[in-house]
Amino acid sequence: MLSLGKELPKLPECKVATVAVPTEDPANVSVLRVTIPYCFVIADWKQCQTKPANFVTGLLKDQGLQNGFICSYGWRSLDSAASW
Repeated sequence: MLSLGKELPKLPECKVATVAVPTEDPANVSVLRVTIPYCFVIADWKQCQTKPANFVTGLLKDQGLQNGFICSYGWRSLDSAASW
């Protein structure tokens, strides 16, 4: 980088977490796709949108299904034409 001023800006630092790579046999890993309609989580919708991974982990934990849950990614919100 080339500074156009006296000095370069101070860039923010981010936290880096070291995690163990899952060692499960890929043949024994399943994919869970979760769709959560607004009408079923009206009271918790904000949390569901802001921290979806935590929300789903909590749902799995409440049902005793969290063991073996490795990670989550690919969250998106879809708008429906239906009015709730």
